[in-house]
Amino acid sequence: PLIALTRRVEAAERESSRVRRFGVMLMTVGALVLGAMAALIFLDWPRGVAGAAPAVVEAQQFVIRDAEGRSRGVWGVGKDGAAQILLTDGMGRSRLRLRVFSDGSSGLSLVDAANQPRLAIGVLPDQTTTLVLADEAGKTRGVFGLTAAGVPSLLFADRKGVTKAGLGVDQRGLGTLMVVDRAGARVQDTVSAPIPADSAAGPRPEKPHQ
Repeated sequence: PLIALTRRVEAAERESSRVRRFGVMLMTVGALVLGAMAALIFLDWPRGVAGAAPAVVEAQQFVIRDAEGRSRGVWGVGKDGAAQILLTDGMGRSRLRLRVFSDGSSGLSLVDAANQPRLAIGVLPDQTTTLVLADEAGKTRGVFGLTAAGVPSLLFADRKGVTKAGLGVDQRGLGTLMVVDRAGARVQDTVSAPIPADSAAGPRPEKPHQ
């Protein structure tokens, strides 16, 4: 009887050892399957697997690259805290800049191959809007603006960036004209006269601004 009991104990121990080995193997296989499923879901996110796309993607900067791996633009936050989109040509030269600053002002500029802004559009926090045209040297040659009070103006400058002529409408609704000579003196500065509402004689001639 003692020998039989000993054999039964040894058989039970061997069976228990097989069960443990089977359990470890089963846990290992389960872990591998779960890992493979997680990897497939992660890799399939960019391809738009239904229900797998993240609701929010956060980053300080995104880089846009072409088919050859060259950087063609940057979308992110600059060192000055402005949110910006910068687009470049095939040579890596900046050609378009779109920026929104922390104070609420925003601007769009088109840049030439020499890195000179040639056209810029800006809106200030006080709602003043400006369109600026510049030459190949970066000098401002023309400005079209609208103030927060609704006063439009059009200014023209020489190659040094000095204003030589201007046209606008003041807060009274009167047209203004300004011309400057080469010495910098105003040779003409006029304001159009108001036209009475009941007048049928047509517009009056302009008179010098006092």
